[in-house]
Amino acid sequence: MSDGAAFLVERVFGDTAVRHWVLSLPPPLRYHLAYDVSLLGEVLRVFVHEVFRFLRWRAKTELGLESVTQAHPGAVTVVQRFSSNLGLNVHFHSLVTDGVFLEGDAGGPVTFHGLSVPTDEEVSGVAWETCRRVRDVLIRRGLWKDHEDDGVEDPLVAADPGLANLYRASICGVLS
Repeated sequence: MSDGAAFLVERVFGDTAVRHWVLSLPPPLRYHLAYDVSLLGEVLRVFVHEVFRFLRWRAKTELGLESVTQAHPGAVTVVQRFSSNLGLNVHFHSLVTDGVFLEGDAGGPVTFHGLSVPTDEEVSGVAWETCRRVRDVLIRRGLWKDHEDDGVEDPLVAADPGLANLYRASICGVLS
């Protein structure tokens, strides 16, 4: 992971400042993301969209832009599927530009403009908005449960009950 990040910083991002954003997820969501690649992609899109939205609005304010659409952040994300003890723990590591790219006037060169460091409150705001939007995705897909006995069916249990039990055990740290 460290070698991959170093390669991106040295060879892809170059002198462009980047910040490491991580999205950790609760165990029930990790379980679903472990086998549902479509859901995984949708959750990742929500996360990156919220980080980019924050950066665009920050750029509009700090750089005096007329519109947030003028600001273009960049990111590379790695999906990590395990924790340090090799338990199932789907989460995202994103290297995100610590600023935005702006297009030059009349076809001029694209330039990078760094932005100020986000405050703890701003990072919390990105996290809460990501949480709200991911919950909306889960509700839309019929995967949200307000209570344990909501009767939401688990498609993995129906398709492969053995794998479902292994995923649950891994998330809970149970070895058998």
